[in-house]
Amino acid sequence: MLWEVNAVTNPHIKRLERQVETLKSAFRVIHTWATFRDGEALDPKHVAKLCERILEKCK
Repeated sequence: MLWEVNAVTNPHIKRLERQVETLKSAFRVIHTWATFRDGEALDPKHVAKLCERILEKCK
């Protein structure tokens, strides 16, 4: 049917999938920093920069 959404070819769904993967990898990095040496490696400035880059990719 014409109104059926095909997840394989729909560019909006592909873009959303990429955004989700980008967010997942960012949270993995933040989690790693937060858990390494009891959070000693977690620098708020680095987290802020990472979040800015992620938000730019998600636009």
